[in-house]
Amino acid sequence: MKKIIFIIAISLISLTACDKAKEKTDYQSNDNNRKKDIIIESKQKINSKRVALLIANEDYKNQNKLRNPINDLTLIKTKLQNLGYVVTPLTDSTKKEMFRAIEKFGKDAKNADSAIFYYSGHGVQDKARRNFLIPVNAKITSNADIESDSVDAYKVIEALREAKPRLSLVLFDACRNNPNDNTQSYYQSRGSSTFGNKDYDTGNKLLISYATQNGYVALDGQGKNSPYALALANQLEQAENKSLLVMFDEITEDVMRATNNEQNPTRVNKNVKVKNKLFSSHEENRKSPIVNITKKGLLNRFDKVGTFSEGFTAVQKNGKWGFVDKTEKVIIPFQYDYVARFKEGLAGVNKDGKWGYINQQGEIVIPLQYDNAWWFENGKAKVEKGGEVFYLNKQGK
Repeated sequence: MKKIIFIIAISLISLTACDKAKEKTDYQSNDNNRKKDIIIESKQKINSKRVALLIANEDYKNQNKLRNPINDLTLIKTKLQNLGYVVTPLTDSTKKEMFRAIEKFGKDAKNADSAIFYYSGHGVQDKARRNFLIPVNAKITSNADIESDSVDAYKVIEALREAKPRLSLVLFDACRNNPNDNTQSYYQSRGSSTFGNKDYDTGNKLLISYATQNGYVALDGQGKNSPYALALANQLEQAENKSLLVMFDEITEDVMRATNNEQNPTRVNKNVKVKNKLFSSHEENRKSPIVNITKKGLLNRFDKVGTFSEGFTAVQKNGKWGFVDKTEKVIIPFQYDYVARFKEGLAGVNKDGKWGYINQQGEIVIPLQYDNAWWFENGKAKVEKGGEVFYLNKQGK
C-alpha cells in the first residue's frame, strides 16, 4: 500500500517553548456531516514563533486504505512539540477540512520564525505535473477528477508566500501515481513528487526535501513508520545542534541505509545556507566545505551517488558500491553491496548481508558481522546483531 507523506512546506525558524493551551475548532464534513475536532494550539505570547500543521489521511472511502500516515504524524508531532512548536494535527480529513486548515495555517504562520506543513496520505500528480493531496472522501477515477476532488499542494506554498515565514521547508514522502492502481502494493512503496514548473519561491529561505529521487518509489517500511519519517524524527531530536543542510544530509544517509540504498532522498534549496539551523535565522560559525565534486557530474559516470562526507562520496557502479575523493578519483573499489558515508574516519559497509567498518584507506577495521550498523558519533557507533542493539568503539569493542 503506498503511503504518501507530503511534508509540504515546513517554514522553519527560531522559537522558544511555550505553554500550550488547546482549543478545538469544529470542521463540518461534506460526506457524512460529522463534526471533527481539530486541536488548535492557542496563541501564546512567545519570544519567537514556531507553528506546524500536520495532516494525515489513511481511512480512505474510495481509494486504497493506508497503514502508517497517522503513526508518522504522531511521531513527528511529538518531536516538534518537544522543540517548542505549536502543532495543529488533522487526521482523515475531507477536502473542505483541508482547505480550512491550510487557510488557518497561513494566518498562524504570518511572519513566523518557523512554520511547518506536513502531509501523510495519498497524493497524485496530474498531466500538467501539478501535485494534489487526496482527501479521504475523494473519488478519483480519471485525470479530470483530480482537481475537483483533491487539494492542490501548491496552495500551501501560496499560503506561506503570503505569510512570509523566515525559513520554509517543504518535504515530500508521497505517491504521485493514481491510487486506484492495484498493480503494486501500497504497503510496500510510495512515489516521489515535484511541483513541476511552478514557482515555489516564498520570498525567504526555503528547503524542499523529497523522500526519494524523482521517478523512484519511496518505501513504506516494514514497521509502523516509513524510513523517511523515522529518519526525520531522529534528526529533529538533534536539530538544536545541527545545521539544516547537515540534518537533511543525514536523513538521506539514514534512509539509504534503512532501505539498502533503494531509496535516495533529494532536496532543493532556496536561499538556505550551510550555517542556517532549523529554527534559527542567525548564522553559525561553521564553514561550508569547499569541494570540487558535484552529484550531477558523478551521475554521468556512476549509477547512484551518495552524500559527500570527510572528503569522500559513495558511488555505485554495476550494482556495487565504492568511494571517490573530491577529485572524482576512485579510492575504494566497487566491491560492497551497500555503504554508509564516512564519519570520524570510518564508514559502514555491507557485503553478503553483513555490516562492518572500513577506514579511509579501504581497510576493514571492524569485521563484517553485524545485521545493521550506524555511523560513528563521539567515538561510538550503534550496531545490531541477532536482534540485540548495542554500541561499539573504533576498536570494535
